[in-house]
Amino acid sequence: MIVSAHYDSTGGSSTARGPGADDNGSGVVVILEALRVLASAKFTPLDTLEFHFYGGEEGGLLGSAAVFASYKASSREVIAVVNQDMAGYSPSGKISIYTDYVDASLTGYVRTVATAYTGSTTSDVCGYGCSDHASARANGFPAAYVCDEPIKTSSPYIHSPNDAYSTIMWPAVLRHSQFTVAFLVEASYI
Repeated sequence: MIVSAHYDSTGGSSTARGPGADDNGSGVVVILEALRVLASAKFTPLDTLEFHFYGGEEGGLLGSAAVFASYKASSREVIAVVNQDMAGYSPSGKISIYTDYVDASLTGYVRTVATAYTGSTTSDVCGYGCSDHASARANGFPAAYVCDEPIKTSSPYIHSPNDAYSTIMWPAVLRHSQFTVAFLVEASYI
């Protein structure tokens, strides 16, 4: 099982400043926190857990495309990929689960876990392969995508100089961290 986030950011051009606190420093923090919690608990999963951090997402899913093409070429088994892209801005107080460019069955399971451990969820579609889950799916691996908000209510700060630490809603980061740990524990026993 893989949980993932991208670590690059953009301000909208090659010269614009884009600190990337939410997009996607928050996703990176969530994946690192899940790793910290599981390591501290000395959790022993039944299946291998991988924690991925990709570069080049903002430039066209470059890092994840290379990783998953390599996995496909080597016939590597991947049970599930859950990608987190933005986890730090959530006026709704829910986890958003996207339903396009994903595996429907895995996405249903993700919704079940997210609801059980964090409360209600919201849904949305990107309309294109908007984050690294699309690379996994394009290479034949089951993928799901969770985010902090639907597009219509997403952070007005992303891809700008205002995507800064001061705009992060820490309860959202905690909610995503709880979900990620729960997903990894629950899914490792299926």
